[in-house]
Amino acid sequence: MVEGVGNEKIANHLDRAVVSLGREPLKVMVQVNTSGEESKSGIDPSKCVELAKHVKLACPNLILSGLMTIGMKDYSSTPENFKVAFYYDIIMNNLSVLTLPQAVVSFDLNTGTGKL
Repeated sequence: MVEGVGNEKIANHLDRAVVSLGREPLKVMVQVNTSGEESKSGIDPSKCVELAKHVKLACPNLILSGLMTIGMKDYSSTPENFKVAFYYDIIMNNLSVLTLPQAVVSFDLNTGTGKL
């Protein structure tokens, strides 16, 4: 699994590499920079739905397996900065026609914990 697909260029490159290597489809996660820090990689949350759609619809050799998020180091002390549940809900609502695993069904922003 590749956890760091942060733009269409990376997705397209991986899709072509899978074909050239003659391997089974590759599981990938869209990397989302939820902290907004420039020192972190990943796509801006406002663009993650578009990237997830691109991976799912334009890269037949990739399997969209979910999101990999990068939050602020001190997210537990400032839960308003840790918005992964919000962005996950956006992805799930906007990609309802696509098959993404429903990994977290509840998320507590105060404690930073989720339940399956």
